[in-house]
Amino acid sequence: MPGSRGRKPTLLRLVFDAIDYVLRSDCQWHALTRHAYVPASTIHGVYSKWGKAGVFARAWQVLLVYYDQKLGIDWQWQTLDGAMTKAPVGDEATGPSPVGRGQRGTKGSLWTDRRGAPLSLVVT
Repeated sequence: MPGSRGRKPTLLRLVFDAIDYVLRSDCQWHALTRHAYVPASTIHGVYSKWGKAGVFARAWQVLLVYYDQKLGIDWQWQTLDGAMTKAPVGDEATGPSPVGRGQRGTKGSLWTDRRGAPLSLVVT
């Protein structure tokens, strides 16, 4: 456009779709260059910014309220499951795994209702 300066604005829908792809596929951020029209560094930057701002936690809360209103959370039956994963290049947030001979790792615990709707997720 005549008179416009700087970079084009980032389309947040493309950024959200790329973040969703990374979280679902477990691919690395730099692998996004083949899957998105937005630079991988921009996508990761927005992801970090949204995480620190609590956007994902708030979205989860809103979706749980919506789910409860539409289908109802089954409070009579829930399940909790956990998984240990290696984190060889983890930062200070990781610790020695009790089952991995002291290797650095993280544990994810997921709480769901009868239909498998995620009620809570904790990563330690």
